[in-house]
Amino acid sequence: MLTTAAKKRQLRLQSYIFTLLFLSVIGLLAWFSTQFTFSSDWTYGQRNSLTSATVKLLTAMPDDIHVNVYLPEPSSMKAAVEELLKRYQAEKQNFHFKILNPDLDIDIARAENISRYGQVTVKYQGKKETLDNINESQLGNALSRLSRSTNPLAVFLQGHGERNPFDNANNGYSKLATALEEKGLKVSSHNLLNGTLPENTSIVVLAGATQAYLPGEVERLSQYIKAGGNLLWLQDPDSNAGLDELNQQLQLQFYPGILVDADPQLRATLRIEHPATIAVLQYNLHNITQQIPYNTLFMLAGGVDFITKDKSDWSGTTLFSSRESTWSETGTLLTKQIDFNKDEGDKLGPLPMAQALERTLVGTEQPRQQRIVVVADSDFLANNYIGAGANLLLGQNMFNWLSQDEQLLSFEIKSAPDLQLELSDTAVTIIGITFLVILPAGLLFTGLLIWRQRKRA
Repeated sequence: MLTTAAKKRQLRLQSYIFTLLFLSVIGLLAWFSTQFTFSSDWTYGQRNSLTSATVKLLTAMPDDIHVNVYLPEPSSMKAAVEELLKRYQAEKQNFHFKILNPDLDIDIARAENISRYGQVTVKYQGKKETLDNINESQLGNALSRLSRSTNPLAVFLQGHGERNPFDNANNGYSKLATALEEKGLKVSSHNLLNGTLPENTSIVVLAGATQAYLPGEVERLSQYIKAGGNLLWLQDPDSNAGLDELNQQLQLQFYPGILVDADPQLRATLRIEHPATIAVLQYNLHNITQQIPYNTLFMLAGGVDFITKDKSDWSGTTLFSSRESTWSETGTLLTKQIDFNKDEGDKLGPLPMAQALERTLVGTEQPRQQRIVVVADSDFLANNYIGAGANLLLGQNMFNWLSQDEQLLSFEIKSAPDLQLELSDTAVTIIGITFLVILPAGLLFTGLLIWRQRKRA
């Protein structure tokens, strides 16, 4: 095909125009990249993004937040710290941060009592928190504390075998107390025989009493509830705490016996050895449970129900129940074979395990909500079980709801679920034989085969 001079000029012109347009598009894209940013988090669980709870917390804090991070120059942490704080800035326009060198910004560091590299100050509404290092968990806890208008006081009753918030033993509650204090709650203990409750009490905690309360103590608790006090009641099955008067006052019914689960597959999946360890996989709709991301575990738990009565001012919600494969075992758990026996008083599941009660108090100057949470188990928040599943998160949500700090509910930092690879002994053996024996032997055999063929050739 003949190409005329006019055709050549036309092709050359088209080439020039295409090159000019292509370079213009590249230039525009480069300019747009300086004016606009876009990022996408493809990690499992989006753990390189702020959690929804953090975003919710920032939304609930309308005023300016100021963060100062003190790092030396040069610092390998600077880029990571900037990346983290820019995520907060992207969600909240009036979130301000500075990375300062305490060796150069001496006056500022001295005014904020900075004593070492890596410390962080967080300021909000005239209040300040100082952290020894920074990550989303610690910064979130600091913001939680600063966002509270007051610091609620949780009083754990003592003197009847209850769980002790300052006891580091396996059955103590010291880990729970530490987690609550990190969120801005104050924790104390009190024996009713020593007098009335502190005036600034926000929540009274009855946690696993093993001895009966005296009639006078029960009366004080009853008066506390009548006066509108908030209560967290954790009662183990078949307890002899002598609190029947509170049962009637709150319209509660505790079922006799200990819950057991007859589903061996679930126990094998969750590595649960004893059938009296109950896994809760589903939750009813409530502010306490709506964002619990995974299962919780309850040991030697029971059932509790809210019995609705006519003209009751209480409204009750079952937070969660046991599964259909469970029942309330009234016999002994020491035998190898545990079977359901209706004639002995066993009750088939599902059975409600926790209740959230609420009522509006209208006799005061301003109507307010009174809240009570009742769980038929106290083990799930003990030191040796609080790390199981979402137990800690559930406990924190209960305290936040009782203190009426809904904006802090479900505040949990994402973990990286895919950083650990758990293999069975069989899988480890197969992988070891494959890579240490079969694969080297296969390569050696292939090499010898190729060498032999080349030699023959």
